[in-house]
Amino acid sequence: MPEHHETRKNVAGEHRLNDIGQLVGLIVFSAVWILDSFIFHLTDFLATAVPLFIRVPVAVLAAAAALPLAFISHSLIFGKERDRPVLMRNSVYARIRHPMYLAEILFY
Repeated sequence: MPEHHETRKNVAGEHRLNDIGQLVGLIVFSAVWILDSFIFHLTDFLATAVPLFIRVPVAVLAAAAALPLAFISHSLIFGKERDRPVLMRNSVYARIRHPMYLAEILFY
């Protein structure tokens, strides 16, 4: 199967070490989660320090902001073909350099 940047000439492609970076991120996230869940219990402190009636609306607002941000940025990048790769400077890209990454962070 050809890589995505080979089938769409207007997309520059991803960095060759991108998958390794994501794997390292998964390992670090898993290690932090395991250490917190079974040894340090820092999230227990946060659960008692910040009441549930504050945490739930903040989580809902973050997810509500993440979904449209991800869809808009994805449609701007992959919605139409261009002759060559360009730096996006319109819509959400006028204010945020990597809106898809921000959407992922907000959603998590």
